[in-house]
Amino acid sequence: MPELIRRGLVAEPQPRTPDDEGRLTYREWPVGQYLLKVAKGADKKARELLAGVLRSLAGSKHPDVRRDGLEILANLPPEESAELADIAVGWLMKGAYILGINPAETLVARLAAAKKNHACLKVGSALLQVFDRDGNVDSLYSRHMYEHSLPKIEEAITGALGLDALRLLR
Repeated sequence: MPELIRRGLVAEPQPRTPDDEGRLTYREWPVGQYLLKVAKGADKKARELLAGVLRSLAGSKHPDVRRDGLEILANLPPEESAELADIAVGWLMKGAYILGINPAETLVARLAAAKKNHACLKVGSALLQVFDRDGNVDSLYSRHMYEHSLPKIEEAITGALGLDALRLLR
């Protein structure tokens, strides 16, 4: 990991050009899969380095970095991912499509189960946000998936947090 960091190989991919917009691309950030393995590993020092990498990418708008980053956060021990909740919130930005929102749901459920209430509520609020898009109600979910996913998220959050889960409604 230190060598990858030193060589700048964990940086986000080149920004997309206007010609790329609208085209579905995937795996433009191949180091994300390696970082996911680090997140799942037992090496605490490597995970500390990984946290620094994620902090350096917190402002990324690249879909691969955001999607893989959310999966990485969901696979870190909850005590560590709770410290990085603001990064997840930033990646769950209004109006930006993420191919697959499941890692964010997993992150919320794992934070709830670990009683990391503050982090769980922050990430859960970002995940479940609704907003206006051209006069219509919209969310980070693709059409009809909000209604599909809400009961599963609600069960995880209220089962672990009880009435504290009501804070999501603010």
